[in-house]
Amino acid sequence: MNNAFIVYCEETMEAAVVDVPLESKNIFTQELEREGLTLRSILLTHSHFDHIGDCAELQSSTNAEIYIHQDDAYRLENPNEHTVISLPPIEGVTDYKLLTDGMEVAIGNCKLGVIHTPGHTEGSVCFIDHIDKLVFSGDTLFRESVGRCDLPGGNMTTLMQSIKTKLMVLDDDYKVLPGHGPFTSIGMEKKYNQFRANFL
Repeated sequence: MNNAFIVYCEETMEAAVVDVPLESKNIFTQELEREGLTLRSILLTHSHFDHIGDCAELQSSTNAEIYIHQDDAYRLENPNEHTVISLPPIEGVTDYKLLTDGMEVAIGNCKLGVIHTPGHTEGSVCFIDHIDKLVFSGDTLFRESVGRCDLPGGNMTTLMQSIKTKLMVLDDDYKVLPGHGPFTSIGMEKKYNQFRANFL
C-alpha cells in the first residue's frame, strides 16, 4: 500500500506524479484525464520496486520525463535484478533525467525543490513545495517512524543525518506526505517520532 501523488500547475494544467507504484498506471491516467491535466514529469523519491512498478508503462503512454537520483538509477534500469522478494517482471527504464541536491523541477509555472536524503536508499530524495509548505518524503520519513535501512543500499546512520540536516531544519508547519501511511508534519515528528533522539 503506497501513497502516490499528482502535483499540477493551476495556470498551465501541466502535472507531475510523485512515485508510480505497481498497478497505478490506469489510476493515474484516469485522474489526469478527469482533471484535464497533461503529465510532463514522473518524479521518483527512490527506486524500490513499490515506487517504480508502473514507471515504464506510464512513461510510454504519456511521454513524460522520468527523474531519479543517479545513485538509485541502477534499480530503475534493472528492477528485477535488485528485488529482495519474488515479483512479476517489472519493465526497466533507461530514458530518464537525473536529480541533484538543490535543483528545482518545474511543473508548469510551479517548482518543486529537490533534496538528497540518502539512508533508506543511496539515492533517496524528498521533493519540497516551499510555497504551500509540503514535503513529499518518500520512504525517508514517516509518521512517528523512518524508512527501513536493512535492505541493500540502506544505512541508519546516514538516514538519521539526512533527516537531521535536510528535514528537521524546516519550519514545524511543513506538512509531510510520505510514501506509506498517514500524513504528518515536521513539528509532529520533532515531538513524537520514535527515532527523534537520533536526529534532533
